[in-house]
Amino acid sequence: MHFSSAFALQPEVMYRYIQYSQNNKAFFKTIPFSRHFASIGKTIIFTPDSTELYTINEYLHYDSHINDAGSVLFSYQPYVTNMNDSTPVLTIYKQGNVAKTYRVSELVRDSDFFNSIKNYAAWYTRTFVNNDTVFVITRADTTIAFNFNTGNILKKERNKNILDRYNGKIVLPRTIHIPDTNEFYNWDVEKMGYSHTDDIEKLKNGKSYEEELSNFLGMKVTNKYEDAMLVMHIFLLVDKTGKSDVYNIDYYNEKRTFSDSEKHKIRDWHNNLLVDGSLVPTYCDKWLFHKYIYLK
Repeated sequence: MHFSSAFALQPEVMYRYIQYSQNNKAFFKTIPFSRHFASIGKTIIFTPDSTELYTINEYLHYDSHINDAGSVLFSYQPYVTNMNDSTPVLTIYKQGNVAKTYRVSELVRDSDFFNSIKNYAAWYTRTFVNNDTVFVITRADTTIAFNFNTGNILKKERNKNILDRYNGKIVLPRTIHIPDTNEFYNWDVEKMGYSHTDDIEKLKNGKSYEEELSNFLGMKVTNKYEDAMLVMHIFLLVDKTGKSDVYNIDYYNEKRTFSDSEKHKIRDWHNNLLVDGSLVPTYCDKWLFHKYIYLK
């Protein structure tokens, strides 16, 4: 699976929600496959009578917009790390396909804003829709107007009082936050002996994931970072049958190194792995599990 720089830990928790268009003529339901990593999930677009139109294989941040025809969606990635971040911060979809993207450097050019970033920061403060125009108010007090149908920029203007101009004309779209209930997950973590809900701990055959991986690599597991010859951070996207798909593998503290061909074999080993799929939440097709492993 392709690794994207959009795959980054977010300062917010991803949650399920339903978002309607400005005049309630279409809506989407978006479902995260992770609590803390952006974009991983799926979004289903519906007509007002709940007829499914199409699906986008992405989770949409909760500032997103859908037009009344259900054909165009604006999806935002609010957090950036620096002005050279190549991650698209605004993606426009048409009929489920990416039609246009914008990087933060194309939308915000205020050097004071970028110089103030320590870890990450939101690049906008407000978004809203007025008829066929989408407005985004940036942290630099610049308002960007987009054509809702094409995604093209209509104009940019510095105006701190832009909302006053549209006072009484803005119709906020109806949003339904699907709450976490007792049925949100289909498992009891403590009773099943899992220490962390997103950890890769058990395989489908009941064996320890750590032990199986260390045996495959000819190494031993240690609990101390300073004793480790290698630290791996593995991300697996797992479906309910337990089939896993490697999303990403990071290597740290590489006192023992692997060649590219060896790393390819490690990915293949994981892609053929059957994990305990009973931890995938009931509302999801898949879930992103990850784990740090210290090896010596």
